[in-house]
Amino acid sequence: YQKGEIYLDEYEGLYCFGCERFLTSKELDEEGRCKDHKVYPEHIKEKNYFFNLEKYRAWLKDYIYKSEIIYPEFYKEEVLNMLEEELPPLCISRPKNRLSWGIELPFDPDYVTYVWFDALINYLSGIGYPENPEWKDWWKNAHHFIAKDILRPHAIYWPIMLKAMEIPIYKKLLVHGYWLVDKFKMSKSLGNIVEPIELAEKFGKDQLRYFLLREMAFGYDAEFSIFNFITRINADLANDYGNLIYRTLNLVERYFESKIPPLENLEDTDKEYLKEVALALSEYENQFLNFYFHRALEKLWEAIRKGNVYIDKVSPWSEIKKGNKKRAGTILRVLLESIKSFAIALYPVMPETSKILLNNLSFEKEPLWEDVFKFDLLKTGALVNKGKPLYPRIEERPEEKKIEREGRNSKIEE
Repeated sequence: YQKGEIYLDEYEGLYCFGCERFLTSKELDEEGRCKDHKVYPEHIKEKNYFFNLEKYRAWLKDYIYKSEIIYPEFYKEEVLNMLEEELPPLCISRPKNRLSWGIELPFDPDYVTYVWFDALINYLSGIGYPENPEWKDWWKNAHHFIAKDILRPHAIYWPIMLKAMEIPIYKKLLVHGYWLVDKFKMSKSLGNIVEPIELAEKFGKDQLRYFLLREMAFGYDAEFSIFNFITRINADLANDYGNLIYRTLNLVERYFESKIPPLENLEDTDKEYLKEVALALSEYENQFLNFYFHRALEKLWEAIRKGNVYIDKVSPWSEIKKGNKKRAGTILRVLLESIKSFAIALYPVMPETSKILLNNLSFEKEPLWEDVFKFDLLKTGALVNKGKPLYPRIEERPEEKKIEREGRNSKIEE
């Protein structure tokens, strides 16, 4: 305001009270309604304070075009298309006689701040700006994770605000899609909300976390159904990963008194399996760092499935019957080491069960990423605990099929 970036003016236009902002013609559907709220905006005329976005449009367009600040790439293109046309002034206030709640403007007590102006500043004030000098250390690595419906405020309003404040732009804007139910976005009005807390309590937090990361391609919408959820958990966690863990620990308990056997004389089959595990872990890391979480998990699961193939192929139980206990011990140690690596890799995805599994393997050190590539970290002779299955199979019961409908009803009643 002191720099002349904010000014008082009278504005006339179509206002959506659901969005709490003026809409342009492109933001209306064919019937002239708000695309998000499906209601007709009201034509209003009032005085407000405005911020001149157009002054910075050319700068922002050039900045975004030359950088990789917005991810995925197709959202960058969407923002560049927005910047092809002149930006209308951003109305940053609401008169108190129409909207009493809100943060009062410091230079005019008759107005409060528009939510998408003061909310964005929380990214800075939340890390101590401007009083605490440490805010700069936090801000230099700032990444914003947002849903696609708030792309405009974060990709246009916020960078221009930062430029006007002479503050560096955030490092990255990462945009995700929606979870859909029956191809519709979840909403209270449609009554199709699935309550994640109820889902986690019913089936497990880690199971839910795994499903959400495995099923959604970052940036795109994904479809949720309880059928798909149960199918994925049973196939990947109960059948593939859980089966590998339980079979291995069960054999160690049965034939080695629950003690980790030594790693001796690796054969070509063992080396080939560990090589495949290491390659999968490397690809997992690469995909994870690029936010392709679903691809990362699929790559890791290829190695987990190969673990089940490996154990059947080398059959340690057959070696025991032949009297080759050392060979059986080496096979099981190879499997234990790979399971340890899987547990560390999956720590950010399934933290609770990964921690339990590492404890069951007597892996006492703080898990580090580089440990996933080391296949000799477990302590020979240490006790392993088979415990209960970490990922029990979900048997579909009639009440479980109702969880989506129950979630919807609870929201409607609220």
